Amino acid sequence: MPFTEHTVLLLLTIGTAYAKIEVTTVPSSVTVKPGEDVLLNCFLKVDTDYIDLKQLMVQWFHRGKQIAEFDNTITIDKPGVSLSVDELMKGNVSLLISSTKVEDSGNYRCYVYYQSAFRMKQIVLAVQESGQGKEEEEIQAPVEPVPKNDPETLQWVIQVKKAVDHLQETINLMKTDVEKCAAGREYKTLHP
Repeated sequence: MPFTEHTVLLLLTIGTAYAKIEVTTVPSSVTVKPGEDVLLNCFLKVDTDYIDLKQLMVQWFHRGKQIAEFDNTITIDKPGVSLSVDELMKGNVSLLISSTKVEDSGNYRCYVYYQSAFRMKQIVLAVQESGQGKEEEEIQAPVEPVPKNDPETLQWVIQVKKAVDHLQETINLMKTDVEKCAAGREYKTLHP
């Protein structure tokens, strides 16, 4: 069957329809004092050289309500939160919360859609007066808010993600080897 311009267009569409994306959050929980600004870090990595903002949609939710969205433009549904288009272009889909209040505490979910791929990550924010949560602080090391635009942290996150991916690959290869080995034993048992 000869290639026509429709066939080529279909192949190009299929080839670009599935993007591989990684979304990471570091740390997964953050504790701050009322009045402090905090950046809920969420980073996007795609398998291309750049992020096409026309293919990107980001939604942040708190307590079941959308509070911020990027879908070609930024829409803010809660005062005191913000996203940055400049940072989105770099894969930084983090949410900045200014002058935090105790009622800002809770689970935040970041939904990232890129081309046909989708990922969701969650960050827990605790806004506490001094002296609250001492029992938890004794068990857990205090978490400092990560500075906005910190390339060292982003690089560290990428390195950790690569290490985790490598370990997962190794585990998958080992599982495959074990399955092949088990299948070989079953064959020998059935056919001596």
